[in-house]
Amino acid sequence: TGAFTSVEADRTATVAIADEDEALLALDPTDGPNSEIARPSTSERNRLDLDFDDGVSEDSRGPGTNSVYKFDRIFEIHNQGTQPTFLRSEFEETADLESVEFYVEESDEYPVDGEEAVVEIDAGDAAKIGATIDTDGIDVERGEGNTDLNNFAAHITAEDEPPEGVDIVDADGEVNENGNGGGIE
Repeated sequence: TGAFTSVEADRTATVAIADEDEALLALDPTDGPNSEIARPSTSERNRLDLDFDDGVSEDSRGPGTNSVYKFDRIFEIHNQGTQPTFLRSEFEETADLESVEFYVEESDEYPVDGEEAVVEIDAGDAAKIGATIDTDGIDVERGEGNTDLNNFAAHITAEDEPPEGVDIVDADGEVNENGNGGGIE
């Protein structure tokens, strides 16, 4: 009858690991004024480092205290795959910063954290990502300047389905009115 319960067979599979700019989900600095913040990592392959201190300007020592900073279009995420993908970001906790969030284009109203919103990037499209940094309550002693206490990692997760109950932001930073039940009124 041709039916069988199980089978074991040796097969060959090839997986090529691409450089960051050629990966299925590629990260690149933008060509805008905030692109100097984003740099390919010199310590780890396939990683982008964001430097809000020296990367902003030569005279900068970083964001000031009790402020909210918004940096539009720092880097781009390219979907070089074959299907739409939904991205969310997650940040390691930092002892000093009130919050750090990624957003699309200039839409800082919708942080792409997977709880409030995700960004949908169609195959062959790219989204320009910015960041909001809230330094409320940080106490830096006069003359001490910035410290290295705020080095932390951000993780970007790509999925083929959006999570339930969040806003879906497109690659232009607009909320998708046909979302899946997020905060759209």
